[in-house]
Amino acid sequence: MKVNKEEILGMYVALERYISQDHEREWKEWENRVDYIADAVKSVNGVVTSSFVPPIADHTPTLKISWNNEKINFSGDKLLLLLRNGNPSIEAYGAGKNSITVSPWMMLPGQEKIVASRIREELLKASD
Repeated sequence: MKVNKEEILGMYVALERYISQDHEREWKEWENRVDYIADAVKSVNGVVTSSFVPPIADHTPTLKISWNNEKINFSGDKLLLLLRNGNPSIEAYGAGKNSITVSPWMMLPGQEKIVASRIREELLKASD
């Protein structure tokens, strides 16, 4: 297989950047983002959160947001759709009957505030 010098240099730069990152600091930032979002949405009556690290894909701090369907009247799929079609558009995943999952590893600093606000806003709109 042919590999040109630009591809080799690109791989070298990517590897060098990865090795020089402060991975502990980055992990703590992800945990802080999860905590921020969890604190914001837990203020809605009937909402509970749990954080975990998936064992296989996206091995990063992850937040599951669940709610009591008697207090918040929509499904996880409906919330995902509202977030995707809202402004700004937000992507989450793992929708269940009464839950969604949020992973902060691709968020830029400060975006957790936007995500938390939008999720909380939609949960409040649907609460009794």
